[in-house]
Amino acid sequence: MNCSICSCDFDIDEEGGCCGSLGILPVQFCPTCLNGVFDMVDQLQGREYCEDCCQPKQGTEWCECPNKEGEHPGQLNFEKELEH
Repeated sequence: MNCSICSCDFDIDEEGGCCGSLGILPVQFCPTCLNGVFDMVDQLQGREYCEDCCQPKQGTEWCECPNKEGEHPGQLNFEKELEH
């Protein structure tokens, strides 16, 4: 198959990806571009994810994983925004 976004050749059975349609347009997405499409949808819907463990943010709460300094970087940014 040929990816509709990056034009690379990929084997959907061995590598993954998907094929289908967007409205009436037939499309094929390689695994990399399919992941990019999912990321774009998450961004458009305002979803945020932990940079360390990739778990979704739940409301104002972050996941439980600490970064190297022992605090979650997103939590630090969120707390700084609340201070201002």
